[in-house]
Amino acid sequence: MKSEVGVITHRDHLLIVCYAYPPFKSIGSIRNYYFTKELSKCVASTDLLSTSNINVVGTIEGDLSHICNKKYLPTIDYTFFKEYFGKRKNSKTGTIQSKKIIVEIKHTTTILEKLTNSFPFNILFYGGIFYLIFGIIHGLRRSKKNSVIYSSFIPYVDHVIAYIIKLCKPNTFWIADFRDFQTFPHEEKLIFPRFQHWINRKIFSKADIVTNVTAAIADYNSKYNANSICITNGVPIDFITVNKSEKQQILFFLLCIQACFIKAKETLKVFLQR
Repeated sequence: MKSEVGVITHRDHLLIVCYAYPPFKSIGSIRNYYFTKELSKCVASTDLLSTSNINVVGTIEGDLSHICNKKYLPTIDYTFFKEYFGKRKNSKTGTIQSKKIIVEIKHTTTILEKLTNSFPFNILFYGGIFYLIFGIIHGLRRSKKNSVIYSSFIPYVDHVIAYIIKLCKPNTFWIADFRDFQTFPHEEKLIFPRFQHWINRKIFSKADIVTNVTAAIADYNSKYNANSICITNGVPIDFITVNKSEKQQILFFLLCIQACFIKAKETLKVFLQR
């Protein structure tokens, strides 16, 4: 990574293409925020392209003083419809109640899962066509010849936007980040697996570096780009002051997640006995 850092410090602009970014209320916003905030210290100016869904999803706090220009792209996707039409205000009590207008996408619904994981449906479900078009337009306008571009999955559309900018401006330095698997390796839920892998190789081979939140994801993405590395999330210093019961709950959760990544047919019970 040292050589990549050296390249970045010789560039004067950072373009962040992130659907999930403060004030957008999402756990993914946190990684993207701290990652790019550190990157912004190496450049002279920083631009952000994010979603207009902050108006319907809700917001989280975040100091955006390191960003010079922000553009919130028009977004009409699954999240928009779920949040905008899925809630209504009760005029009598003033409380927010759920309104089941949209059919929920559940993990048990195999066909819908495959659609949301497969190109080009993954663009339509999360981001949408307007987000893609305006993202490309503003991305090309705001990026410079020597810009650093940072995009992060989920959603897939952010990488598509960054890929097109990279094609048009090959001297840019593209960091393609992954906060999650596109689909679990041992159970690939895709409409056309071969086509999806071909698309992935086509797109991510253009990235200068692929960063991943875990070593397992980095290993999986190495088949698309040899320069695939792991950069984990930092642990807040407050973690050491967490009481024992809460810490055990956190470790139990992490253990359950790790169990999902193991291809062997070991049960969770075996893991907990260790």
